[in-house]
Amino acid sequence: MKIIEKPVHTIETTNDLSKIVICVAPLLKSLKNIYEISNFYKEARIVSFIDRLLKTLVAKIKKQVNFTCAIQSGIKGQLEEYQ
Repeated sequence: MKIIEKPVHTIETTNDLSKIVICVAPLLKSLKNIYEISNFYKEARIVSFIDRLLKTLVAKIKKQVNFTCAIQSGIKGQLEEYQ
């Protein structure tokens, strides 16, 4: 599981979605390999880990892309793009 520490740490600590996007695909490939090789990280453990990771990702996305931000950007003069 050492191989996934860096991408997971990046996802947990950064608020820059572009850095998170770069980490997700390699992280999922590593998790797939861990799942296939390891007897310890089968079903429940890997699902639990991915579920926690998904909740973290959703929370970060909600912070940056929410309805309030969309309305505020429409009010700031980008109304044509917003509509």
